[in-house]
Amino acid sequence: MKAGQVEQAKVIFADVRYAGNYATWPYWKYFEQVANSDLYARAALYADNNAANDPPLTVPNRSCSYCHAEAPEDDQPKANSPQ
Repeated sequence: MKAGQVEQAKVIFADVRYAGNYATWPYWKYFEQVANSDLYARAALYADNNAANDPPLTVPNRSCSYCHAEAPEDDQPKANSPQ
């Protein structure tokens, strides 16, 4: 998306839905909001050289690692706890 490759993004977004854990993936609703948005408008905002209006790239208050996790953060073992 940031590179303006909207059609490629549509293919990748469609493929994401085939993941075996998609129905239980804790961040699917955020993904769907982006996938069902006006992708060309989003790409245009990234391309206008105004970082202040860029759509967020991640789940609110999270980094990329949250979406790529297989379990929600509450299910993740704490750094100090036994596994």
